Amino acid sequence: MYLPESANPTFVMRELKTMQNILIVDDSDVIRTELRDLLLAIGYTVTESSSGTDGLKAAIEQGPFDLIITDYNMPGLNGLEMSHQIRQDARYAKTPILMLTTESSTDIRKKGMEVGIRAWLVKPIEAESMKKVLNKLLSAKAA
Repeated sequence: MYLPESANPTFVMRELKTMQNILIVDDSDVIRTELRDLLLAIGYTVTESSSGTDGLKAAIEQGPFDLIITDYNMPGLNGLEMSHQIRQDARYAKTPILMLTTESSTDIRKKGMEVGIRAWLVKPIEAESMKKVLNKLLSAKAA
């Protein structure tokens, strides 16, 4: 993923109706940095965690978040385990969770649907594609 030089944060901000808070959970510093930079440029508030265990703690203690973006393979809890536990908190019953991972297994995706993953994207992904998915997920939550 990359943020193209042509991205105009002022224009993108007009698309955003309210300031929304997103939790990024990924053990890759590079992925977290790229996502954070993209989301901040769009106008979101961002919180980061580097493991499923820390992501769960952030969701419970610093939330609620409007959207959670998580990797699958991480130390501690994996993305599905973390998502399952987050769903136990009533504040997150309808919160969209996006799995952004290198995993593309049909079985793992099916398990993701069972724990409430709303979208599954395989890395790498372009910034424009990510923005479209974010807008769709956050619009659906607001409806």
